[in-house]
Amino acid sequence: MIATEHQFRTTSRKLVKLKSSLEALRRAKDDDGIFGEARLLSLAETVAELEDELREYVELKTGAVSEIAVESLADLPKALIKGRVARGFSQSDLATELGVRPQQVQRWEAEEYASAAFATLARIAEALHLDIRHRVPLDDRPSPEPRELRRALVEAGLPRAVVDHRIMPKASRASRPSLLVDEVDARLRKLFGLGVRQVMSASGFEATALQFRLPANASQSRTRAYAGYLDGICKIVAKTVARPSAVIPDTIEDMHARLFADGMSLGAAVEACWELGIGIVALDDSIGFSGACSRRSGRAVIVLRTRGTEEARALFDLVHELYHLVATTGDFVVIEDDETSNERRQSTEERRADRFAAEVLTDGRLEQLLHLIVAEAAGNAANLKTATETVAKDAGIPVGVMANLFAGNIDQSSNRNWWAAARSLQQADEHAWKTIRDAFVRNASLQRLDRIERDLLNQILETADE
Repeated sequence: MIATEHQFRTTSRKLVKLKSSLEALRRAKDDDGIFGEARLLSLAETVAELEDELREYVELKTGAVSEIAVESLADLPKALIKGRVARGFSQSDLATELGVRPQQVQRWEAEEYASAAFATLARIAEALHLDIRHRVPLDDRPSPEPRELRRALVEAGLPRAVVDHRIMPKASRASRPSLLVDEVDARLRKLFGLGVRQVMSASGFEATALQFRLPANASQSRTRAYAGYLDGICKIVAKTVARPSAVIPDTIEDMHARLFADGMSLGAAVEACWELGIGIVALDDSIGFSGACSRRSGRAVIVLRTRGTEEARALFDLVHELYHLVATTGDFVVIEDDETSNERRQSTEERRADRFAAEVLTDGRLEQLLHLIVAEAAGNAANLKTATETVAKDAGIPVGVMANLFAGNIDQSSNRNWWAAARSLQQADEHAWKTIRDAFVRNASLQRLDRIERDLLNQILETADE
């Protein structure tokens, strides 16, 4: 957001230049197809965002805003900055009122008051004559101790690693036990719509209004708790998607062409998804789920559980989730059970999604390529590995992808486990989680999030084993 006159002038000049560049691109005759369109779209969205920021600042300065919404304590920092602008205070004016140096106010606002004590926030609100009201539940019970809180969240169904590495804040956000509880409360409300008290007094997360298609074990507290966590992550990631939603290709040929215009790789497919307005994030949590996808108000998100370094496997799972986005209309959330579960293996829809993924990865040539591998091996099982490499190279498909598809479709009546051979054909220098993470960093608009949401995502982006 724009907080000062200097930022307003700088943003105004930047907007003029961007508008000029946008018009020049629109007039250009020699655009380069989808990439030209992508540049136009990205630039147009940046222009719209800057116009919104300028408009908000002018409305605050001119008195057009009569009320600033504060839904939770997490909204208070931005509300104070907006309140200062609306009251006509410069940062220097506010510093004088507080008896501090102007640079201190600049630092506070630059970090959205992350290091400021609550007493300082109260002084600022008083100096600006802001009447901040919010519903506060009346409860005279003392705040739980951090150890008690951790135990309650685990007993409610969340995996201990998720509690410690995702829900619990870093030490910089919780220097005192009471601050830790407040921070966790804000995070739980973002993820589940429930606060610390509600979670600790309930028998799990059943109170959350979940609307999922879940596997059969959804009644288990662990499954429901983690499903709620995934749903919360989907909501946050959806807010980072700046590009408007595009029509997702619904045929094998069109999907293949859109995902792999720059060559077949996990990175290319993930970038193509972001261009379609689909947010992609990866988790490495040790829990039995394969992935998730959701759509709310037209915003689509895919969450993948990455397995080690195998990009081929993550690529297959990504296209599998894209099938659900294509096949399902309206708003929905799907939490995928692990692929080894009987229910998933027996599900017609899951088999269709798997088939769709396999055909997209082979550009509709799955059966043909499988037959070629068998023919190349000339009836000798020992030759199948070499045959897979040969067919993959001739077809222009990464050998790891082809090996996984062969292992997943070979006749299991032979009682041979071909997955070990498939794993041996994966590229050693791949890292699926990093590939998806790096694409997220390049594409996600984190400025659309509040501080609590950014901290939750940052811990996801930082905690995987690198």
